[in-house]
Amino acid sequence: MKRKSTETSTGKHPKKKGKCITETKLKEMISIFLSDKKHSNILIDILAQFQKPSETPATCVNAVESIFTEVLKRKDMAVTDSENSSEAESQYKDWLRDCYEEAWSKLLICLEKGKSECKLQSLNTLFKLLSIEAKFPVIKLKKKKKNNVGFPLHRLKDMLTSLYQSHTLSEEVLKRLSELFNYKDVESNLWLAADGVCKAVTQQNSTEKTLWNLLLVLSKLPKLKKGSEIVLCDIKNGVPEERLVQAAVERVWKKLSGLQCSPRTHQLLMVVLVEHIMPRMDNIIFLTDYLMDALERDECEISMIALQGIFNLVLKHNIEYPDIFGKLYQLFTPEALKAKYKARLFALADEFLRSTHLPLALVAGFAKRYARLLLHACPPDQVVLLSSMANLLIRHPDLKPLYHNPGGKDVAEDPYDEAEKDPVKSGALSSQLWEVKLMQHHHSDRVSRLAMVISNDLPSVEYSMDPVLDLTWEKMIEKEIKFLEKKIPQVAAKFQDKPLSSKMEEARQKEISLLWADFNKYFVC
Repeated sequence: MKRKSTETSTGKHPKKKGKCITETKLKEMISIFLSDKKHSNILIDILAQFQKPSETPATCVNAVESIFTEVLKRKDMAVTDSENSSEAESQYKDWLRDCYEEAWSKLLICLEKGKSECKLQSLNTLFKLLSIEAKFPVIKLKKKKKNNVGFPLHRLKDMLTSLYQSHTLSEEVLKRLSELFNYKDVESNLWLAADGVCKAVTQQNSTEKTLWNLLLVLSKLPKLKKGSEIVLCDIKNGVPEERLVQAAVERVWKKLSGLQCSPRTHQLLMVVLVEHIMPRMDNIIFLTDYLMDALERDECEISMIALQGIFNLVLKHNIEYPDIFGKLYQLFTPEALKAKYKARLFALADEFLRSTHLPLALVAGFAKRYARLLLHACPPDQVVLLSSMANLLIRHPDLKPLYHNPGGKDVAEDPYDEAEKDPVKSGALSSQLWEVKLMQHHHSDRVSRLAMVISNDLPSVEYSMDPVLDLTWEKMIEKEIKFLEKKIPQVAAKFQDKPLSSKMEEARQKEISLLWADFNKYFVC
């Protein structure tokens, strides 16, 4: 049985220049290969299509998946302790294993350098082969050592390496990774794989791009509370013990925290720390100094994320942070309204200021700070600010003079010191919320209505922050249009069968022009 051999696990076949095999032809070749060993050279022809990752069609990736899925299930290349096969059969199995390793190498290259469609298909194929190999291992494992698992961890490490070395990670690939990481065994073993990968990254003096890609992949892991118990590989001992995962997480953080990176990458590192690493660590108290240093930095978005980490420390470990309310107060600046994580800041502030036993001067400082930011914010942010302010005033009825003070001072005599960093010393308690009264004349009905509620009669129940934190221009305009539609008289519908008089047509045109005038205002921030 003559057959061209594969040279190495990354072996190179003689270059063949020719047209790509069509999908129909590939299906026919797969069927012939799986039905008769005499046509094994077909596999060489298929692997030869992977010469250039940028030109490899997704159909060839599918073909490799179909072939080796069946080969693994049939145990055609499996090695066992007691094998009574002939020499020819042993050579065939050796050759198949070489082809399998070469296929993995080529698929990893496609995952790293292929086009978007091929990259996504390679990712799916690699995970499919990983799950089947876990159930039908190529080499029979010896008696498992203590703490060993049956999950093909080395395969996951190879995939993670290709991902962080990739030039681009498309949204489709990241979305698929997020779905795959929901499997319990994949999510747990990824931390073990990341431990080895981080070691290589730190030793090789990686570039900013590789570090960014690695953090981007880790950011797609599910939050611990949302983790699933479903597994990808239906095997025993596929999920490592929790203590092993925690130890790997701590080692990953130890390596990542020592790397120098740009503010953009540091933001992503902080997100990974707060959302994925901290929930996995037992002794998060050791993160106190790092989070406090990050909070003291000038970068607004990094401070916002660090604040969330400190909030977790305060809740779980009762750690006291000096002047935490002062730091929170200083984060509310016009620049914060442009920050990517501003919704996180408003949500945390609502939690920090939830207690009804806070000093009135402190709460008044935050209320006045929100009011002053109304003058810089766009309508979606103004709704969030007004809702946050309303909640503060509902919790503290003694602050009524701030928003209902007929004898208050004029704007020019406002005692509030906007430059003061301490909210208690800002003079807000002696001021009034004239900014809210100004918002009563806002062109947005939603903003003006909310401002009138605060100035006139506050509700007894607090506003829910969740619906407004993700408020966007598109959502707000859509709601405003629906509100305006109720004001428009259905003149045309009422007189469908009757021609309009000149006066009625003039009135209809006037109403339409007024409607468009109101609508155009929403595009002015």
